[in-house]
Amino acid sequence: MNGLRIESVSSTGRTVVRLSGQVDVRTSARLRAELSRRFEDTSRGDRLDVDLGDVAFMDSSGLSVLIGAYKKAAGRGVRLVLVELPPAIHRMLRITGLLSVLEIEGPAPDGAHERSERHH
Repeated sequence: MNGLRIESVSSTGRTVVRLSGQVDVRTSARLRAELSRRFEDTSRGDRLDVDLGDVAFMDSSGLSVLIGAYKKAAGRGVRLVLVELPPAIHRMLRITGLLSVLEIEGPAPDGAHERSERHH
């Protein structure tokens, strides 16, 4: 699968951005722009979920987008939650030390339910 598909669903106090495909140097700018648009629709205390369950590949440019979104969320008082991490992305976040920084929900690669202890 080439490219990136982005779908967003909003309800009161919560937005879910579902991704499928590849988050890489070619597609990360689109993701950054979409997340920026979604932040414009949020208020302090809202939750923005990024569903990565159907992401086949993510490189460092995608990781950079997630870090930037985390910083933006923290500055706006919005909870950014990464959900349904594929094993490769979970591993990348663990290796980079970001599992303890970013808020994660959904099954860990071993099937255990893992949540970050970091809450805002």
